[in-house]
Amino acid sequence: KGWVDHGLASCAHWLQWRCGTNLGAAREKVRVARALPNLPQISAAFREGRLSYSKVRAISRIAKSGSEFQNTCVTARAGCKTWGNVIKQTLDDLVITHL
Repeated sequence: KGWVDHGLASCAHWLQWRCGTNLGAAREKVRVARALPNLPQISAAFREGRLSYSKVRAISRIAKSGSEFQNTCVTARAGCKTWGNVIKQTLDDLVITHL
């Protein structure tokens, strides 16, 4: 919470200020960073360079710790556009299921 010392409203605001990113991108980076401790396989694959930030960002929206989905994401090889489509379809299926 070092951002408080600078009088900023949030970690994302600090990131925006310090790194020059837009606020939306900064919020997304903070969301991903907060999700990674709960996704150890995804976190390890990201740390080792087996998954890009773009893939981790998409996966972290729906992956749960210990899930089969998380295992599949770590071992699968697909481009970012494909991952985005997989995530979108999964979210669409969840919405339809809960209607």
